[in-house]
Amino acid sequence: MPMPIPPQYAQLASDAERGNPEAQFILSEIYRQSGDLDAMLHWLREASANGVANAIGALGQCYEKGRGVAIDPGTALEHYERAIAAGSAPAAWDKSQLLYKTQDGREQDDLIRSLLVTAAEAGVPPALRTIGYLAMQRGSDLQLARACLHQAASRGDAFSGLMLRSLPGDTAEMTGTTPIDFAAPFALYPEAPDVAKEIFNEDLPVVLFRNVLDTIDCTYLAELARPQLKRAHVINPEGDKSGMVSTVRTSMSTYLPVEALDIISRYIELKIILATGGDLRCSEPMSILRYAPGEYYRPHVDYFDPKLEVSREFLEDGGQRTASAVTYLVAPDAGGGTSFPNLDLTVPPAFGATLWFRNCDQNGAIDKRSVHAGDTVITGEKWVVTKWFRERPTSYLAN
Repeated sequence: MPMPIPPQYAQLASDAERGNPEAQFILSEIYRQSGDLDAMLHWLREASANGVANAIGALGQCYEKGRGVAIDPGTALEHYERAIAAGSAPAAWDKSQLLYKTQDGREQDDLIRSLLVTAAEAGVPPALRTIGYLAMQRGSDLQLARACLHQAASRGDAFSGLMLRSLPGDTAEMTGTTPIDFAAPFALYPEAPDVAKEIFNEDLPVVLFRNVLDTIDCTYLAELARPQLKRAHVINPEGDKSGMVSTVRTSMSTYLPVEALDIISRYIELKIILATGGDLRCSEPMSILRYAPGEYYRPHVDYFDPKLEVSREFLEDGGQRTASAVTYLVAPDAGGGTSFPNLDLTVPPAFGATLWFRNCDQNGAIDKRSVHAGDTVITGEKWVVTKWFRERPTSYLAN
């Protein structure tokens, strides 16, 4: 049963029932905000069938993100294409970021760029923010970055305002309608970063790559994850893949599956991949962890114990975890290092740096020297994003 419509929306509901497309779309938004996904989908489908471009695009988002339906990127893409044909600029943005994060290879680069520009020219804030971010990478075109971020911020995009303040130069003469030269260059993908490499252990490689991410990158991932954070779990040796709460691990965490990503977050992920020499296809989704003062993760391993029944499910999807890459998004003022008790080694946290280490030897056999701990945070907070790498391609990008 759908949730009851408040009396002030009675006329709207009546209009929707009589087939008014705009009323149907507005009603779907009311149900979305109230959490009644079944009713939301019903009215979205009605409005979509009646040609409301924004409803078609919103239905595509449901299929992309699994909102009330099973995740289906192909169906999402079909809806975005229909919405674009019906005149929806936001759908051009939706299609661009879906292609960017799900395609294996870069055959769609020209299309992605064209869709991004189409959406940005129409003033879609996420598209403006994305072009602004891409244009500020490696200083490729700071004028384009400033113009895009200023327009996005003027349309209420808070993160664009944050990025804008990080750029050199004056934006005082800009307005929300200042023309933007979208012919200016911006790269869709990062280059291998120029990082300093510090080797802490050679036999079982433990390496710190400095300056992998910058302040904007770190803040973006942390803010993307913040609303989804929950008490972190550990593997339950006698349970299923969902794990269990344990005093061994007291931090908060969340995963960022493909459906949670956009172009900027995938670009940041690729920076980590390029710095460490990993393979995106053989990786797991990014895992974000936040440690408050007094929180920790006791000594543990990242590899899957092949003797445990629960490990079989993990091993079937890409094989063993061969390496881990832990990137510090926020470094605490005191404490919070990563310790390797079997190596008599502690690596202090370093903002924007990636700590990479192997969990297996070169033959793929698990190496118990990789036991490590997230030491107790004493003051400040520690935020990290972890990428785990497997022997073979995983289901991470399969959808």
